[in-house]
Amino acid sequence: MIQVGRSFTVGIDLSKRAVKVAATQHGRQPRFVGAAVQPLPEGVFDAGVILDPPAAVEALRAALRTAGLKGGQAVVGMAGRSVVVRQLTMPPMPLDELKNAIKWDAERQLPIRIEEAVLDVQVLRDITDEGQRRLEVLVAAVPERDAMLYFQIAEEAGLDVAAIEVAPLALTRLRGVQEGSTAVIDIGAAQTDVVVIHEGVPVVVRTILIGVDALEAEATAGGTAVQELVTGITRSFDYFQTQVRGHRVERVVVTGDAATDPALIQTLTAALEPPVEVGNPLIGLATDRAVPPLIAEQGPQLAVAIGLSLRAIV
Repeated sequence: MIQVGRSFTVGIDLSKRAVKVAATQHGRQPRFVGAAVQPLPEGVFDAGVILDPPAAVEALRAALRTAGLKGGQAVVGMAGRSVVVRQLTMPPMPLDELKNAIKWDAERQLPIRIEEAVLDVQVLRDITDEGQRRLEVLVAAVPERDAMLYFQIAEEAGLDVAAIEVAPLALTRLRGVQEGSTAVIDIGAAQTDVVVIHEGVPVVVRTILIGVDALEAEATAGGTAVQELVTGITRSFDYFQTQVRGHRVERVVVTGDAATDPALIQTLTAALEPPVEVGNPLIGLATDRAVPPLIAEQGPQLAVAIGLSLRAIV
């Protein structure tokens, strides 16, 4: 059992089918400590909402035991329909003033009551628009009641929660996607997150409400889920080109529950212009020991959890 100290962070990714945990030690080269995927019984979690908190706590405890982790700081990822991510353009100002100003602007632009939400603000880049300097800002909002439930579940499992983060943003920290213009497509049970990263900055963050469940149902009953998924992805790429003129998506990295489905990878390769590859979130991470074969095989599923664990804690 590894006693996780302050220099370690545990990333927690809750999804409809499983609880995924991963831990890394921060440093010049992050060090992979351990990870696990613990299946969830049906009805515990759906569309970002925890329906059975005691079962979620027990599953998280089981995942930590399997990974050989005990205690430590945690970053918990949130996803689902209640999570809202938007890009805003603001005049330049200090970060503390920016957060207050965004609350006023977000009230008008986000479909959520700001007084009942938790906001996360990330400055993407400094741009000049028609001769005026502006800040491009990524704002993520989640309902406070949902965030508190995630917080409590991690605490009851024995972790010290350092941060709660919108899960797709964690994908930007993976070492293999930080150069050029890369699209990470994370396909979960109920949804697909598309994050287009340009020189390390998330320019596009979009959720498509099609995941493994819909794709598997289509395989037996027929339907248009695959085409709808491809359409949503290509529209995200088109939007990226309007935001970063002169650049196109150079490659596609697929992660998540469906990443190791050869038929789906083949379909995406045929439908998308940039080359498609299965993501390996362990790239760039040191290890104290050889990565167990099961963890290596589950690597693409652990992308969000590993990205969460790479968040710097201040």
